[in-house]
Amino acid sequence: MLAIRPLSTLNSSKSSVFRMSKMALRPMSTAAVTPKFPFSRPRGAEPAEEYAMLRANEPVSKVELWDGSHAWLVVKHKDICSVLTDQRLSKQRNRPGFPELDKGGKEAAKRKPTFVDMDKPDHMKQRSMVESIFSREAVDRMRPSIQNTVDTLLDDMIKGGCKNPVDVVEKLALPVASYTIYGILGVPFEDLKFLTQQAAIRSNGSATATAASEANQELLDYIGKLVDMRVSQPNGDLISKLVTEQLVPGNIQRDDAIQMAFLMLVAGNATMVNMINLGIVTLFENPSQLADLKKAPSLAPSFVEELCRFHTASALATRRVAKVDITLGGKVIKAGEGIIAATQSGNRDADVFPNPDTFDMYRKRGDESAFGYGYGEHRCIAEWLSRAELEIVFSTLFQRLPNLKVAIPLEEVKYSPPERDVGITELPITCYGAGRLTVPNKELNGVTVTTTPATLTNVLIGPGGLITIDRSYYHDVSGRASKLEVDGVILAVQASKSYSSTCRDALSVYKTAPVPPSKETRFGSVDSPMSSNTEPISNVPDLSSASACSSTFGRA
Repeated sequence: MLAIRPLSTLNSSKSSVFRMSKMALRPMSTAAVTPKFPFSRPRGAEPAEEYAMLRANEPVSKVELWDGSHAWLVVKHKDICSVLTDQRLSKQRNRPGFPELDKGGKEAAKRKPTFVDMDKPDHMKQRSMVESIFSREAVDRMRPSIQNTVDTLLDDMIKGGCKNPVDVVEKLALPVASYTIYGILGVPFEDLKFLTQQAAIRSNGSATATAASEANQELLDYIGKLVDMRVSQPNGDLISKLVTEQLVPGNIQRDDAIQMAFLMLVAGNATMVNMINLGIVTLFENPSQLADLKKAPSLAPSFVEELCRFHTASALATRRVAKVDITLGGKVIKAGEGIIAATQSGNRDADVFPNPDTFDMYRKRGDESAFGYGYGEHRCIAEWLSRAELEIVFSTLFQRLPNLKVAIPLEEVKYSPPERDVGITELPITCYGAGRLTVPNKELNGVTVTTTPATLTNVLIGPGGLITIDRSYYHDVSGRASKLEVDGVILAVQASKSYSSTCRDALSVYKTAPVPPSKETRFGSVDSPMSSNTEPISNVPDLSSASACSSTFGRA
């Protein structure tokens, strides 16, 4: 067995290969201490350095947990796949030897389990009660509703101005995750704020243990009342489905219904919030890929796929206990010994993912499977919902807010404690002067006006003219705009309060210089600073009067 030299003695580097070369390994003496787990991330979202060393030298090894007990740590992709599909290993947390990572986990293991902590056949029996709600087909039907939620939240952000920093956790990430699952569960609209507050306290990583426990109980009590309500007042939601199809016929008990609904309520919230935050930061760490995503929002699914590999969600949740003796990686694991499948490490396995520490949304993918949503029969039941939410957020966010910026240096972003799953507790952003507007195709005084949405990055105001948008007409106009094409001429547009039969009252249309095919003329929000790459536009007629409008277009 190998011992790890204390990390304080090692040089750090952004290059994982360089870090590995600095790690000194020496034979472990009989008196050597087994490494303590969970390992700590060295900084930010970087995985613990121990994982790379163990993948190279000892992929199945023992670690010491918080209470002095030991468990086996598995760090290679192929071995993790074996662990998560081996029926000789149990997911039941109440089995002796199951590895819990803290005192809270030990207490939670005493509660009545849901399907995530069951083995066959109970696991599939209970999971099947709600699985259809989260199927790919069902989630596809939810996409318009999710899109509406995202649009509404961004509308509110833009209305607020975004001039001063706002926390994207509060304004976007947590509401997107929460409102979607609340709708599935059938939570009354008037309760959304209360539940979102409790969910934030429970999962934000900065609350005290007492506050988190109290919030947890508040949520359980609320779900209990909702279950009781649905017994007499069933609706078309998930809780009603559990009540009418399972609870009333006697297939499950009231506590089962409460725990299953509670699981659906809280399981994805913290993970979704973290992935949205991590996604934003990751894009700013990789500006060329951010630029590509802005130009082609259809890249969002590829971005999300790589995001879920690079920043593994719930990386500490994949644990088992051996029911019989097994051999794995040349090590004998005895019955009753715990196993931790380090999915975050598996997602950085160079044998499966070339250049694993490089974020690359263009990564070519074969049959290999990243562990962003787990693996095997316990793979995340809400995977398709999570993918849909993330894809919609990242295909929309920078289209609506192209000027979005993280309001603090990236090295000052507040991450979750280094020994916990990677997450971001708060993320201040600004988006002043951001947005985009698609004006509906219109026939303006006999001239056909078609629109081509264009993200605006800079603006020129004055005789060279460009765009101002009346806030009273467009509900989120802090920077939305469009290129317009009138009879083949590229135009810039000024919107007034309403459309009418004259140019003056409807759209003041300014002819601009043609845009060379090989060179993009850059426009932007009226609130954005001028930029050196803004090109002046000359010979702009004054169309402030109906007569000028008529003379320009030959019709009034």
